[in-house]
Amino acid sequence: MFAKPAHDLLRPLGVWVGVTGTDDDNHSDKENSAPLFSTDTTSTPILTPNSTAIPLPQSPVNVSPPSFDDSASTEESSHEGDEDTLLDMDSNEDAPLGMDFDDFLPNSIEGLEADEQPEAFSKTLIVDGRTYLKSCVVASLGSNRSKKVTMRTLRVRGIALEDFHNSQLNELDPDNMEDGDFMKKGDLVAVLVRSGDRICMAVLEVVGFHFDQEKGTRTIAPLEDLKTLANKIKISGQIVGLSASTMSSSWVWTKNYLALNASPRDNKLTRHQFVIQVPSCLAHPLAPTIAAKSVSDFQLDASCFPTWRLELSELDEVLNALWESLEPNTEKIIGNANLLPKIISPQLPYCNSSKEEHFVIQNLPEGLISTPKLATKGIIPCFLCGVKMELRKMRNHIKHHILHSMRETEDQAEKKLQPVGLNPCGFCGRDGCITQLKIKTRGPGVTITSSCPYHYSGMIYKAAAKC
Repeated sequence: MFAKPAHDLLRPLGVWVGVTGTDDDNHSDKENSAPLFSTDTTSTPILTPNSTAIPLPQSPVNVSPPSFDDSASTEESSHEGDEDTLLDMDSNEDAPLGMDFDDFLPNSIEGLEADEQPEAFSKTLIVDGRTYLKSCVVASLGSNRSKKVTMRTLRVRGIALEDFHNSQLNELDPDNMEDGDFMKKGDLVAVLVRSGDRICMAVLEVVGFHFDQEKGTRTIAPLEDLKTLANKIKISGQIVGLSASTMSSSWVWTKNYLALNASPRDNKLTRHQFVIQVPSCLAHPLAPTIAAKSVSDFQLDASCFPTWRLELSELDEVLNALWESLEPNTEKIIGNANLLPKIISPQLPYCNSSKEEHFVIQNLPEGLISTPKLATKGIIPCFLCGVKMELRKMRNHIKHHILHSMRETEDQAEKKLQPVGLNPCGFCGRDGCITQLKIKTRGPGVTITSSCPYHYSGMIYKAAAKC
């Protein structure tokens, strides 16, 4: 077998090894070697039922080409060129399936005379005020096994993409979707995140919903249940990349996702690098529209379309609503801000083509501006009297100043830099520090968050409560 020249080792018997061939496979395997026009100099006799074959002479016949004048040949060549152009147009510009010649003409005689352009083919449908892609509608009407895999060895075995999915998941088809509003997998939501010293807004594509005391992930959840923190529902999603139009009136999805931690030490593209979880009460649903095709207003490649479009006015309103939900004018802002995820990415906050940052909270409270943590044994001065001591001992020193002020007794301090505040902080003795206690979700005890620069995070609160 190896000694035979031009022998296909993959098909020693004429068919692929391990694969059952079909008639359709022969179209690509066989070459049509028969010429379109006969080049043999011999003539084949024409036979009729009542005639006999008469052999024709085998000697070649010399035929002199006819002579034409120059004007006739020029005119004929121009006609031939026009016919070739029409043939090329017919072969390269076939009408789409289901379209006829009349579909490319205007709808009226007036439009025909005015050279009116026919209506462009739309890729979307509008049903009950909502826009749907026709390709998605057609895909939903077909069988879930119609999407074949690209590997031939798997495709010939009848394996489809559906076989790689978890059969226990009932995607977007729960039994209780008859009434109410729902948020589902694939929707866009807006959340506030901490990027360095700033709080900005990011847009997430929902991946799933995690309910308390449930191991699995749901693909749909009622909107009413997502508004309450007590329900302990978390939304997992991926931060999408946005690009602003040149007129800054809208933003579109760039078909990219942002990494959560842009660290050069971790270059692996894992789920942990792109998917985050946020409490459902911190997410605000968005209502994007479809940008069907690229226009000059967007500096994106045409391959990014169709994509989602978000209006700038809507994003600004959502940003204000998310900030107000954190209660920035109360002491709760410290604890609520700690619920925000921390993202380290050069693409956040979102920037337009002029590198101007958008969707950033301005004029943050002083307590939300991150300050470097002080060492436990670091020497710091007292704001009230100037005495220097370790951070872990400052709380016990400050309590003497506070007790003297409350009982209106004389303080024996050598220096008095400033008086004790009316509502003094237990760590520094001044006004303006915001401190919040929060009961631990697991186990006894409380956790404390404070905006005080002298906050001693290593303090044992259980022992301090006995004092």
